[in-house]
Amino acid sequence: MSLTINAKHACISYCAAVTTATLYTALVFILIVDLLPARPMLTGMAIAWGAIFVVAAAPYALVIRIANRREERSWGYFMCGGVLTALVACGLLLAIPAALACDDSSLRGPDLQLVLGFALHAAAAGAAAGTTAWAYLRRHHPIG
Repeated sequence: MSLTINAKHACISYCAAVTTATLYTALVFILIVDLLPARPMLTGMAIAWGAIFVVAAAPYALVIRIANRREERSWGYFMCGGVLTALVACGLLLAIPAALACDDSSLRGPDLQLVLGFALHAAAAGAAAGTTAWAYLRRHHPIG
């Protein structure tokens, strides 16, 4: 029996991981900002899901490729992969507005405390997402 994670299982676990990261992020945002009306919250979650899905796809594919090449199947690997994927995605998401801005005020960059807080929440969401991907793969694919 092959221990290779196939594309079908990788894609399903990726969607589950993105959903977990989105739900975690929405929950933290709701707790920080206070309860929002349902419609804007659902719209924000859909936008967040799409942004996370697009931005984290390449790092996730790299994590799966390395897992297949090294036959790595541990929870710690997938959790750390989720954290690293989330931090890369966090950096990309923070860089997009700066790249689109045309005025000189964008050259200063965002507040360091805000960036560190965002990175911390992204890392926690990534840990949850990586654990979700590992749990799915362990349940539906013989990863050891």
